[in-house]
Parts: sequence; C-alpha cells; structure tokens
Amino acid sequence: MERIVNRACLFLMLCTVALTCPGVAADDVPMKAMRDQMARSLSMQLSGLAKPYFLAYRVQEITGFSVSASLGSLVTSHDTRSRVLHVELRVGDYKLDNSNFLSLGARPGGGFGAGLQIAIDDDYNELSREIWLATDSEYKKAVELFAAKQATLQNQSQGEDVPDFSRERPNKSFEKQKPASVDTSALEADARQVSSVFRQMPELQSSQVSIDVENVFTRYLNSEGSEYTKSNVLTVVSISATAQAEDGLPLQDIELVFVNSPSELSAQELAARAQQMVARLQKLRTSGSFDRYNGPVLFEGEAGAEIFAQLFAPALVASRNPVTDNPRGQAFIEQMTTRFGGGTLSDRIGGRVLPDSVNVVDNPKLDSFQGKILMGAYSVDDEGVPGRVNTVVESGVLKLVLASRIPIAGATQSTGSHRGISAAPSNLIFTSSKSTSDQELRRMLLDRAKARGYDYGVVVRRAGGSTGEFIQMAMSMMQGGSAPGNNMLEVYKVYANGREELMHGEQLPSVTAASFKDIVAVGDEPIVYNSPFFPGFTSILMAGMSGDTSAVTDLPVVSYVVPSLLFDEVTLKKASGPFPKAPVSKPPALNANGS
Repeated sequence: MERIVNRACLFLMLCTVALTCPGVAADDVPMKAMRDQMARSLSMQLSGLAKPYFLAYRVQEITGFSVSASLGSLVTSHDTRSRVLHVELRVGDYKLDNSNFLSLGARPGGGFGAGLQIAIDDDYNELSREIWLATDSEYKKAVELFAAKQATLQNQSQGEDVPDFSRERPNKSFEKQKPASVDTSALEADARQVSSVFRQMPELQSSQVSIDVENVFTRYLNSEGSEYTKSNVLTVVSISATAQAEDGLPLQDIELVFVNSPSELSAQELAARAQQMVARLQKLRTSGSFDRYNGPVLFEGEAGAEIFAQLFAPALVASRNPVTDNPRGQAFIEQMTTRFGGGTLSDRIGGRVLPDSVNVVDNPKLDSFQGKILMGAYSVDDEGVPGRVNTVVESGVLKLVLASRIPIAGATQSTGSHRGISAAPSNLIFTSSKSTSDQELRRMLLDRAKARGYDYGVVVRRAGGSTGEFIQMAMSMMQGGSAPGNNMLEVYKVYANGREELMHGEQLPSVTAASFKDIVAVGDEPIVYNSPFFPGFTSILMAGMSGDTSAVTDLPVVSYVVPSLLFDEVTLKKASGPFPKAPVSKPPALNANGS
C-alpha cells in the first residue's frame, strides 16, 4: 500500500512540475506528441536485434523573412514558415553504438539525421504519425549500421579505446518564444537603398544585398530526462560584390552584419559599408602584386580576428574521424581532414599553442563586449547540456578542446558546446597580459622586415573568407582538388615614411593553427568580429551522407574578440591562374536612378 501511495505522490509531483515549468504549456501539442512517441518508441525492437538505448527529438519552429536586391531592384522577397523534426536514435550502449561509423553500403546513424519537414498545424494525430514514422526509419537504419560496424571492428585493430557517446547529467531549461516583429516594406526599402550604391561601379560583374530575419523556437527532449525550449532570433545582412582585376584575377568581397532584431539595422550604416566596398574594389582592380614574400606580417584590426577565426578557432574543437568498412575510405578521410583545416589540436592539450602571455576563454554567457553585440550567447547547447565558461588556453597552454557528446581522446565529456552539426565555439575572448600600441606594432614590423632585407613591411587589414568561399573550397576538395590559399582582400606594403601600396591576389598558403604559437606581439585594441563557424570535414561528410544540408547552410554564429596580431614568419604568394578573361565589351553605364 505504501508503495502505491509513494508512486501516486511521485506521479502528482511530476504532473505539477510539468504544468508549472516556464515555457512549456500543458497544451503544447508538439511537445506532447514528442513525449508520447518517445514513451512508445523506447520499447521498439526487431526480432533478435537491439532496442534503442538513447533517443532524442528536436523540433524547430522556423519563421522568417528574406529579401534580396541588386543595383536598387528587388530580386526576391518572401516569408518563410516551417516545422522541422530531427531524430537521434542509438542502439548498443554508450561504449559502442551505431554512430561514428561510415559504411559504403548504408547511410550513417547516430547524431541528428536530415531534418524532416512536418506539419505546421498543431494537429496531435498528424504530428504523432510523422514522429512515429521518422523514428521507425531511424531505428531500422541504426540496427543495420550497428551490425555493419560490429562486423567491421571484428576485422580491424583499433587504437585508443574511446566510447562512442558520453554520459551527461539530465538537464531542464525552458525559454518562452520571443519572435521579432518584421516590417517587410522597410526591409525591402533598405535592400533597394543599399544595393543601389553599387551603381557607382559599372565594372562590377555582380552585386547583391540580402537581409534575412529568422526566428527559431526549438523543443527538445531525450530519453535520459533532458528537456529544453529555446528561442533564437537572428537578423543577417549580406553585402557582396565581384569584379575582376586588370590581370584577370577574380575579386570577391563580402560583408556580413549580424544583429538580433531588424529594428537594430541602419540603412545609412549599411550603405556606408557598401560604399567602402566599392572604393576597395576600385582600388584593387588596378593595384599591384608581388610574387612572393617571406617575413613578418601584421594582421591589423579586423584581419587579426579573421585569421584567428579561420585558422585557429576550428582547431579548438574536438573532431573524431569515423571508422569505415573500406581502408581506402579511411585513408581518404584522414587525408581530407588534414587538408581541410588541419584537424584538431586535441593532441596538444598541455602544450603551448599561443604566446605565454595569452589566454583564450569561450564564454556563452556573454551577450556584449564594450557595447558591441556578441552573437554566441546561449544557456544550453543543442544536446541539452548547459553552456559554461571554458578556459581553452591559459598562459599560452592548451587546457581543453571544445566538445560535444562525441568523445575523443583527451575530451571524453561534453563542454556544453554542441551547436549545429558538431561542437563549436560561442564567444571566443582573446586576451594578453602583454599588449602593444598600434604605433609600436608598426615599428616592430618595420624593424623585423628590415632585418630580413626588405625596405617595407606587410600589413593585412582584411583577410577575406566567407561562406561562399568556404562552400567552393569544400566542393573543390571533395572533387579531388587542393585547398586553395586565402585570397586576402587588403594587403599593403608599408614603408618607414608612412607610404602604403595596396596589393591584390596575395594568398596565405602556409599559416596553420600551429603557427599561432609564434606570434611576437598583440595589439591593445580588441575587435569584435562575428562570423559563421565552419564545421570540420568529418562533420560535413557525415551530415552530407545523411542528407543534412545544414552543414553548409545553417552555420552557428560565433563572436571573436581579438586584437591585432604580429607574426614573425609568414609566406605570401601571388595567386596563380588560370583566370577567366575579362568581358570583351565595356560594361553599360549606370546612373543614380538605374537608367
């Protein structure tokens, strides 16, 4: 009798908690359908095969607005509304399951698979049916892949014994939905106004301004007891243009602006950015270049944050190569991982990776720095693990790498960093106990260049890099090509008398994450730089095999706070062709009103 009473009390307590949790209403139809189908699905089993030991559902409610314009005319303008279901199902156990395995004969399981569009109406019966069918499909893939993985492992000797999935403490976190209001007419007018700036340069081969507003409300629960709801609101402005230098080199420039609400946008400020891009491209078209330079380089202002984001930050993330049932496939993955960013620094934990004056902290709890917006803030990561402050580098020594629930040697527990399809930073803050003024950095650059026999030093003010360039590089490498060097946008020869010469087409072929330990000085004015984070090659590969295109479209935004960086030894070389020939005829003239 006492046992029955205790169970009744527990049931009433759980019901009370469920009804009083902020952000989850008792009549939340999608969450009810998710809970009910999870209760049913955990007992599913094909004859003689394993049951699921872990199951998670994530449903994203996506609403938004997108507009693009070119040369003052609208190209697209539309609203979006969708509801997307992701199912993560694992069979086996935490030590060995169906994940981290790539088979030529089956699609990978483990981790969230491709998003499935489901009903946007709160129809309990339809949502339950769709979740049931998606779960059934994931279970069948999981048991097939698990059997193939077990057979493969019987014939392979393995290295370090690392579990396939980490155990994490259940966590509950609930946010209310907070969509941003959108004035579509105002955003269309902004896109027209900003894009019309490019009429000043008829030599441009293309230009576009796009504004995307996205509200994502996410519901999540897993079989361990973790649940969350969270609301993310993001507005992104992309200003881009392409041209061609007189020597045929293609020139591409892009500016990305991130704010929380479209009300924070200023058409005047955006037009000023477009104007700066026009001036930059006009100068680049007729600027000079040098064949090769080996010596000190100062990455000044935003360029310091750009190269830190592109070349060092990705190596701070744990990355695990999957086991494959094909030795050639295994070799290919290892080769591409090295070529596609150099992999992770996890084997350097405890070793020096930056100057001994430098600390790097990943802090998802910050939403601003010196009045500038930081876009990487969150309370829980996408796997329901609480976000926390992680000291990644202390006094130049690597203390940890940022990890999801996919363990690797040296990072067997999550750091609360799963965002998108893999682990990712949130807000990376770079500080140094030894900082140097801009004037002193310039003097150090010229002194070191003179010692190398140069009468000039090299300053980089924009290092380039964009989502478009990233996708092109990934496609090139998947087709067997080499990883192209970074085509930097603003590279200057700087002389002792203050004269500067703009160069174009210079690439940075040799700097890797390992190069950052040889930084000789850092500036005293950190720059806030917001940028999409590009996942590692293996994460893209596994997502692509499952049909999840979010690997190259829905990239998490990371904020970097980084000062100017002076390197002692950097190689720059001129980009090599072949380049497409310039258009045969002159471009049509454009006046202010577009006629």
